[in-house]
Amino acid sequence: MDSCQFKTYLIASTPRDRCPEHGVRQVRVPWAEGSSRFALLIERLAIDVLLAKQTVKGAIGPLRTTRDQT
Repeated sequence: MDSCQFKTYLIASTPRDRCPEHGVRQVRVPWAEGSSRFALLIERLAIDVLLAKQTVKGAIGPLRTTRDQT
């Protein structure tokens, strides 16, 4: 997937923290939600395109993705 005509790759190791009450947990990072595969701004772009196109099939082209990635 790309955004704004530039390919975007986000590769990061997020730290983990040991909590006596909850055990080992992944530290929250500002660019993603819990188990999300995409950064928040990319998700927002995808939602806006889906709302504009109204179908997944219509959004595939503008998002430069495939049916398997939706």
